Amino acid sequence: MLISRILPDGVSGSAGYLLNPGNQPSKIVAISTKSSVFSGFYEYLLQENQKPRTTMQIPANKLAELITAKTPERRERIVRQVRHGSTDHPNFYQCFHKPAREFLIGGARDATHILTTIDKLKARRKTKWFATDSQITTEALRSLVKLAPTLHKVSGSFVRPGSRNAVLHLEHGDISVPPNLLIHGERNGRPLIGALRFYLAKESSYQIGVRGAELVAVMEYLWLQQIATGERVPDTDLSLVVECMQGRITRAPADPTAHITVLQHGCREFARLWHLLDDKEAA
Repeated sequence: MLISRILPDGVSGSAGYLLNPGNQPSKIVAISTKSSVFSGFYEYLLQENQKPRTTMQIPANKLAELITAKTPERRERIVRQVRHGSTDHPNFYQCFHKPAREFLIGGARDATHILTTIDKLKARRKTKWFATDSQITTEALRSLVKLAPTLHKVSGSFVRPGSRNAVLHLEHGDISVPPNLLIHGERNGRPLIGALRFYLAKESSYQIGVRGAELVAVMEYLWLQQIATGERVPDTDLSLVVECMQGRITRAPADPTAHITVLQHGCREFARLWHLLDDKEAA
C-alpha cells in the first residue's frame, strides 16, 4: 500500500519511501528502527508510575472522566488510579506526542514525522505491551492525520507551550492542565490565545464524550485566564480537545458558566473519594 493512501488532501509526507509524481515509490536511505530507541524508557516509566502520590492534584482528563463516569465504582477506580498510578505497565501512547506536535506546528500539512514514527513502531520488540502500544499509537497517529482538513480550519497557529507549570486553581481543588500545544490567533486585530489537548482513549469505558471534552476545554480556557498577562486574550473558540480515536475536535462553549459549576462539584467529589480512600487504606 502506498503511503499516500493514508494521507488526506492537503497533507504530504514520506517515511521509508519518497512518492514521485507517478505515485511509484522510490527507495531512499533506510530509517534506523532499533528497538532501543523506544524501549529505553520502559523501566523508568514503570518505576515512576508506581510511585504513590501523597498530595491531591487532579489531572484534567481524570476529572472529566470522573464527572462523566456512570457508576460509583468507576469514580472510585479513577481516584485510585490518580493516587497510585499504573502498577502493571507504563502509560500507552508515549510515542504519539512528539510527531503529533510537529505535525500540528507545521500546519497539519506535512506528515513525515508521523509516518517515520509509524515505521519505527513496526520494528519494536514484540512483547505484549509493546505490541499493544504500537498498534494503538499507530491508529491514533493515522486518525490525527485524517483530522487534518478540520485542523486546517482552526483560525490560528500551533506553538509549543514551554515549561510553565500548568495548574488551574479552583475553590475546591487544583487541576493539572498541561496543554499539548498553545494556539495563537487574532480577531479584529486583537491577539488571542488558546490551548489544545489530546485525548487518546480507545475503549468506550475510558472515553469522555463531547461533554467531558467540553469540560477539559473549559479547564484549559480557565487556566489561560488565570495566567493571562494582557498580551493575548484567552479565547474559548481556540480552546480545543482533539479526540483522535473518535475523529472529533471539541471547543469550549462560548459561555462556560454552567461548566464551571460542574467542575467545582467534580472537585468536591474527587476530594471526598480521595479522603475515603485514605480511611480505607489506613484501616
